[in-house]
Amino acid sequence: MNTPIRHHYIPRMILRNFTDNKGRLHCFYKPAGKIFSTTPDNVLAESHLYTRQDASGRSDVSVEKKLSHLEGRAQPVIEKIVHAARKRKKPALTSSEKEAWDEYFCSQLRRLPAARESLPDAELVAEHLDKFEEEIRPLQPAEREEFSVPKLQRKIIHNAWVPIIVARQGELLEVLQDKGLVIGFIENARKSVVTGDNPIIEIASQGRTSLHLPEVERLFPLAHDTIVTPGLPAGNEKLVVLDNTGYIRQINEEILNKSNVIVGRSHALIESLSRRHGSLTHRAPS
Repeated sequence: MNTPIRHHYIPRMILRNFTDNKGRLHCFYKPAGKIFSTTPDNVLAESHLYTRQDASGRSDVSVEKKLSHLEGRAQPVIEKIVHAARKRKKPALTSSEKEAWDEYFCSQLRRLPAARESLPDAELVAEHLDKFEEEIRPLQPAEREEFSVPKLQRKIIHNAWVPIIVARQGELLEVLQDKGLVIGFIENARKSVVTGDNPIIEIASQGRTSLHLPEVERLFPLAHDTIVTPGLPAGNEKLVVLDNTGYIRQINEEILNKSNVIVGRSHALIESLSRRHGSLTHRAPS
C-alpha cells in the first residue's frame, strides 16, 4: 500500500465531522485573510510532515504509518463518542476503547505543527551534533559552523520532532489514564464550533496548567457539535449540554486566536470569525 505524501495533522476522520451538508469545509486562512471552501482531503495537511531522513539520507515514513494505526484504533471510539452525544447519552467506553482514546489524544497533542514550533531549537541542534560525534565521528569546527545555517537547523529540528510524536507517551498518558471523560454537546443546531491547525484549547486559572489539576481542561472539538476534555476520576463520564452561546463563541475565538487556519461547517460563522480577527488586527493601539 502506498504511503500518502500529504500528511494531515487533523485527521480526515475528524475533519469530516465539520463539513456542511455537501461535504465541504469553509475555511479562513489568517495570514492572508482569505476565506475559501474545500474538502477534508485538501486542508490542515502538509507534504511529508511526518517523514524524516535517516542517517543514510533515506526517507523514513514509519511515523506516518504508526499514526495511521493509532487513528484506525481511535476512529470507532470517536464515532461512538459523537453518536452517543447526539443521542444525549454518555458513550460508556470500555477499558480498551478508553486506552485507544488516551493514546490518540497524546499523539494528537504532539503531532500539531505548533508542537514542532515549541521545541527548544538550540538544544535540539546541540543534542543532534553530540549524538553524531558519539556514534559516527568527531566534527571539525568548520563542520559545526555549517549547522548554524537556518535551513539545515530546521531539518535537524524536524527530524528530532517526528519520532517524539509516537514515542512512549510517559507522564501525559499516565495523567489521562487517571481521568475520565467530559463530553460537551451543542444542542442548538444553529450553533457550532470550528477546528483548526491548533484546536486543543486550555481552560485553566493563571499559572495552573498541569492536567494533574482537576480544574484544568483541554478542550478538543471532535465534531461541529461535540467537544471532549479529560476530566473526572478514571472510569467516570459526564455529558454536558452546551447552551451558553457566549461560551461557544469563546471556544471558537480561542481556536481562532491559536490557529493560522480554522475550518467549519458554517460559512456565516467563518465569516464572522474572520471579521473578528480583522477588527483585532486593525484595532488602533491604546
